[in-house]
Amino acid sequence: MKRSSSYEQVDKRTYKQEMIRTEEVMNRSNRYPSKKSRIFNPTVFTLFCCLGNIGFTGFSSYLSGALGMVEKRFQLRSSQSGLFFTTSDMVGLCTVLFITYFGQKGNRPRVIALLYVCYGVGALLCSVPHFLYDLPPSLTNGQAILNDTSSREDTAEVAVICDADVNQKNATCNKDDSDTSGALWDQAWWLFLGHALAGLGSSIGPLMITFLDDNQSKKNTPIYVGIAFSSFTLGIVVGFFLANVCLGLPVNFPSKPTSTTITDPKDPRFLGAWWLGLIVCGVFIILSGLPLFFFPRRLPGNEKYHNDRNTSIHGDVVARQHKPGFVKEILQAFKRIVTNTVVLLMVVSTCTGFNIFVGLRIYSTKYLETQFDISTSLASLLTGIIVIPSAIFGNLIGGLIVKKLKLQVRGMAAMALTLSSCVLIVIPLFFISGCPQKPRVGLTVPYRSNNETLQSDFYPSNLDDQCNLDCYCPSSYRPVCGADGVTYISPCHAGCTYDNGYQLIDGVNSSVYSQCECISMYGGVGNPFAVSGECYQECSYYFHLVLSLFLSSLVSLLSNPLAMIKIRCVEERDRSLVLGFTNVMMKLLAYIPGPVMWGYLIDMSCILFQESCGKTGNCLVYNTDKFRNIFYGTMLSLKSLDVILITTTLIVILYSAKKEKTYNAMKPPKVVVPNTYDDDSQEQTYTAV
Repeated sequence: MKRSSSYEQVDKRTYKQEMIRTEEVMNRSNRYPSKKSRIFNPTVFTLFCCLGNIGFTGFSSYLSGALGMVEKRFQLRSSQSGLFFTTSDMVGLCTVLFITYFGQKGNRPRVIALLYVCYGVGALLCSVPHFLYDLPPSLTNGQAILNDTSSREDTAEVAVICDADVNQKNATCNKDDSDTSGALWDQAWWLFLGHALAGLGSSIGPLMITFLDDNQSKKNTPIYVGIAFSSFTLGIVVGFFLANVCLGLPVNFPSKPTSTTITDPKDPRFLGAWWLGLIVCGVFIILSGLPLFFFPRRLPGNEKYHNDRNTSIHGDVVARQHKPGFVKEILQAFKRIVTNTVVLLMVVSTCTGFNIFVGLRIYSTKYLETQFDISTSLASLLTGIIVIPSAIFGNLIGGLIVKKLKLQVRGMAAMALTLSSCVLIVIPLFFISGCPQKPRVGLTVPYRSNNETLQSDFYPSNLDDQCNLDCYCPSSYRPVCGADGVTYISPCHAGCTYDNGYQLIDGVNSSVYSQCECISMYGGVGNPFAVSGECYQECSYYFHLVLSLFLSSLVSLLSNPLAMIKIRCVEERDRSLVLGFTNVMMKLLAYIPGPVMWGYLIDMSCILFQESCGKTGNCLVYNTDKFRNIFYGTMLSLKSLDVILITTTLIVILYSAKKEKTYNAMKPPKVVVPNTYDDDSQEQTYTAV
């Protein structure tokens, strides 16, 4: 016995000496870090991830800002363009488990770098159609007819606008015209391919978090993860600001504009350089991801954290995976989640809220552009400004409120209900923040020959009148402002006979059309002429901007308490699973169906679609009143459902707390009786009965 005891003492001394020696080596490595550890460390890794994340969400928000231009270029409806975003989320949903599982076993920085490169290549692929295909005739022919370069530059002749023979000849469809009519899916498939490749990037977040957690002190992980995820929100703002710059440039940039190029972004025929921002985002993402290829599998100088994670986390997980009941345990954990009433209510509430977010993120720019008659570039700038409060506040302020007030589950539910109720009160104010419907003859107001009252739901069949019946006008949208102060959808529909060329009007070089029969017949104007472009209607967007900033601030405070409620209402072992379950449900119920749903609702407010060869394309004119009512009416309905869900959650929490309190009060008191008596220590031990 004594001999074995001496051996044990020697083993303990040896073990202690080894531990001291190991600690000295680690301290020395911390004081004198190697060159590798100076370069390959969590800070540098997070820096490159932040740059990649900015490009990641910047690409998505840029395309949201340029969506109107993309629809015009490929002649797509909003419900069709929404499929781009749906494709990305569907690919992400199908691949995230596969990539994260196998990526966890390999060199995670290199896997993340590869995903960034795939995302960047996807963004570049979306710009390919600009270089492979010509603009559709609905854009090129429209510009050629209106500007009539040959007659203006080479001769002094004037172009005849209202001519049945010429218009009928131009309206004749050949095979090329038929192939470029309607939605140009044979060109737009590049955008689907790009979004499918970009969808692989959904796995970047989980791999990034686990790598940071495994290669540094556990107390520092939340700081780095918070910085990395803040860059996602910053990227949304950057994307909209990039759209403001690129969409203000003509589509043929950097070529020098000719006399036929429409350079005024306010002109509805203007097509901006939608492709330019995609190239910028793609190149930026690829360059940000390339340095991560050189990172090692484990960061040098952090062996202590590797060992700690392997023994305390990974070892336990691996051991549990080899147990026969591991699958059964997962199923039991899933059952605990789906039978938790509070969690289910919060998951559905989160999905409802993110449906609103999807509509705002993708179609806010289109709404501003249509509602306030502003350029796409300015609408993108305003959308970026609206997103700023979310980027500044977000989880930070919401988390501080929860921390300072020391809110428990009941308090966080009450906070979420209060904020959601405030949002519900603010949304109806948007119904009065828009502009009145702009008068467009034949669409929103009738020709004067009709004995109909003014209304805003006319059909395109109302475009023909006795003043333009002999013109055989095409259905293309080339608006002009008549001398009577109302907008006609084209010089032909205004009954104009001649194009008098360019004249400087209010500082803008505009086309002037004369001998307009409809303006002469019903406008009571001595000189019946029309000028290219829609009639100006004064309407300010400042009230809408202030409301949107306030709404964005309120919504940004909601994310933290809603997330905390879900993880506080489950067992600690189920917290990761409940977050994963929430993300899957968000994709299934919000991100995948949301873009198409919102696009379909927006299409319902269209009153004039682009049409050629019997096929319809993108929307040319929206009923702004109907657009506003549908957009915010849907948002109000979703938010009302959200408030009902949060209210129900609070009731369930209060009822559960009351029930638990009653149960504890009804339990018999503990009876403490002596169990054993130790004579040496003179101490008794007790057993509760």
